Amino acid sequence: MKMDTPLFIMLHTWVLDYQLWKNC
Repeated sequence: MKMDTPLFIMLHTWVLDYQLWKNC
């Protein structure tokens, strides 16, 4: 099981950006 996929990192970054955007 590989969790080194860039998709996982991209999703995580997207979630962080979304939270920051909602926080504004």
